[in-house]
Amino acid sequence: MDALDAWAARDATWPSLSLLGAPVVVVTGYGELTPYTRVGQERWTPRARAYLSSRDRARSAMRTAVERSDDPSMFPLHGPLVMLAAVWRYARRGDSDNFGKALADSANGVLYLDDKQVLTVTTTLRYVPREAEGWNVTLWELPPCAGTRPTLRQWRQMMEVGDLPCGAVDTNT
Repeated sequence: MDALDAWAARDATWPSLSLLGAPVVVVTGYGELTPYTRVGQERWTPRARAYLSSRDRARSAMRTAVERSDDPSMFPLHGPLVMLAAVWRYARRGDSDNFGKALADSANGVLYLDDKQVLTVTTTLRYVPREAEGWNVTLWELPPCAGTRPTLRQWRQMMEVGDLPCGAVDTNT
């Protein structure tokens, strides 16, 4: 196990996320990742080109991981998600949130349908030797009711039938 795999194993065991159970997907990529850059009309600036190239490399690694998975038909995921992104970087430039956005953008349409499904993104940025640069994405799919909030009418209907969402407890009994 090299240094990158050791960091991946460490970051995948984030303590508060252990409550979600086993992750649905874990993808690790090697090489430099360029932080997210807004790409508008200035699509062909050097920074935008570097970002788009990096995004395409990460997306390709994610597609390969989907093809090699036990059940490729489950992708793209449809439910609400929690994402843990880890980036190992040599150069000390770029914000961790921009690296998280870059990985979320890369996974769009490959690991999940749309990045609107990702309710929480936690990004870890570590500085490593150049030969250990890479990234890791871990996704957990939440129960169907996560990310939705029932209306007052829906709550009343659920309470009448005793069908409360996601382990909610009726304190009136």
